Amino acid sequence: MILESLLFALGFNILMFIPAYFFKTDKLTDMSYSLTFIFLILYLFFTETITLGHILLYSMVLIWALRLGTFLVIRIHSQKKDDRFDKMRNSFFKFLGFWLLQGITVWVVLLSTILYEGKYVLIGAVIWFIGLLIESIADAQKFSFKQHKKNKGKFI
Repeated sequence: MILESLLFALGFNILMFIPAYFFKTDKLTDMSYSLTFIFLILYLFFTETITLGHILLYSMVLIWALRLGTFLVIRIHSQKKDDRFDKMRNSFFKFLGFWLLQGITVWVVLLSTILYEGKYVLIGAVIWFIGLLIESIADAQKFSFKQHKKNKGKFI
């Protein structure tokens, strides 16, 4: 399952790269990051033997990915573009390299989920909830900070 999940993440990112490169848009980049998590979890759900622990773990990943994806889509629509891609958006290989790295990143982040064996589920759920709460608050604070023109160019 390890190799299959890596190929799935890379394949999905290559598919998302094609319209992003063709249309020279940043609006698919962050959305595809979250969607890679979501579709890889769904792939695992439908191809693996599932236990109650898997359902809890996959649900936590899905909730987190939906929250993150929603935030990232709102952010890119308010900013219109992502300056991080200015130097690579027009270079096929540089932009493709970013997309491949994004697929590998999702796979690495999900390795513990892919290799899940059932230990420490409740401890993991508590840590997940605390992390989700901290991340949500931090994203809201940063987004609010960046909305004020007086903070342009400043670091929060």
